Amino acid sequence: MVKQEVSTYATVDYLAAGYQQRLLEHEEATSTQNSLELSSSADSSFSDTLTSTSTSTAGGNGGAPSEAEGPSTATSASSNTNGITELWREKICEWCYQVVDHFDFQREVVSITMNYLDRYLARKTVSKRFFQLAAMASLSLAVKLHTGPTTSGNSSQPASNLSMSSMLSLSRGYFTVKQMEAMEMSIMITLGWHLHPPTSLTLTKHLLFLLPLPGLSFEARHNIMELARFLNELSVIDYFFVPHRPSHVAVAALANTMDELSTIIPRDSLCVFSELLSKLDLDLQDPAVLSCRHRLQLLYAQGGYAATQPSTSNQGTASGARQRPEANPSPVSVAFGTASFREETVRLAENKDDSES
Repeated sequence: MVKQEVSTYATVDYLAAGYQQRLLEHEEATSTQNSLELSSSADSSFSDTLTSTSTSTAGGNGGAPSEAEGPSTATSASSNTNGITELWREKICEWCYQVVDHFDFQREVVSITMNYLDRYLARKTVSKRFFQLAAMASLSLAVKLHTGPTTSGNSSQPASNLSMSSMLSLSRGYFTVKQMEAMEMSIMITLGWHLHPPTSLTLTKHLLFLLPLPGLSFEARHNIMELARFLNELSVIDYFFVPHRPSHVAVAALANTMDELSTIIPRDSLCVFSELLSKLDLDLQDPAVLSCRHRLQLLYAQGGYAATQPSTSNQGTASGARQRPEANPSPVSVAFGTASFREETVRLAENKDDSES
């Protein structure tokens, strides 16, 4: 997984200044050659289906974030990124979390969805309308490929029973079935059919499983995993983490969790963790890891979960990473009971002190 994240599934900072312009120029330079390759009627129909989105569905307003809810709208639906910002990505990510929660899917599906969307946008210029369609198609693909049986239904009934019509109903007629199918195909082709990305949460689970902490109780290990899961889901929403490797985010989430829960875990946990990372060619002092740790600390503090708020200086920021002045963790990022969690942490710490005495 660590090898794949830097090659097959790597994502770039596609909203960086100049990147979209260079991408648009590249698409214009290759458009003639691509049009010649679209010789079959099936290919032409596929292309026409996507380009007809702006005319056949104009005026719709869907359950997904609409143009009226975002920043200033673009004047046309031409193939550009006018108006698409980090805020738009945050809105669509929050909407995805609401959808998976409503249908009782695994929340990690959203991380996979955003990986599809980010990698697609790094290769294609889109209008805001296409951006919404690409997000819905990415979520549809992730649900189809990465969900098992529903937790509340019959085990023989797959969670991917979220039909195309059900997905489209969330947009209240904003898109058609043909447009959704065409966008799904466009995403799969653009991503080279690489649709099983390693996520930071999966890597976090593996690292925690390999972490040799024999004295750690089941309850303490559960609390570590839940807080690390929370931090991972905050990273999914924040565009800052898009160009960062999932393994760096996973390491940062676990390291910050150990700092936050230092009262219930062995004192040498970070040292043991660092030794484990060295065997995996990872490093706690890697500038990218430090940058992720600082950003997660900022998100955690600004969300009101931490007792103290870290400095907002740019120290520890990896070169090439763009940092926004404010971080806004989503209120729907994770179902995380902070009050009950802290009460449980205090109880575990008291039990630990009693056993040591």
